[in-house]
Amino acid sequence: MLDRDLVLDAIEDAQRILAAHIEPGSHRSPETTITMLVCLLDRHEVVAAVKRLRAGYGLRVVKWSRKHKPQKLCRQLRCIESPKLDEVADRRA
Repeated sequence: MLDRDLVLDAIEDAQRILAAHIEPGSHRSPETTITMLVCLLDRHEVVAAVKRLRAGYGLRVVKWSRKHKPQKLCRQLRCIESPKLDEVADRRA
């Protein structure tokens, strides 16, 4: 996958996360939404792809596939949206 495609996929996934947050009736906390966005956009391969694109080297092929959904990725990074996560955040507040 090209850097450009990786960055565009990350942006589209971030848009989906934000859309789910502002959807009427959504119970997702702002903290959870921010955590999911950080998990998505602060991945090494996304940051590196953005740097290469900025530098004009955006043709490098990286290992990535669309099967990596934000929720699956965040689950792997232990920052998923869940009622338990919201409860923990509420207890800390």
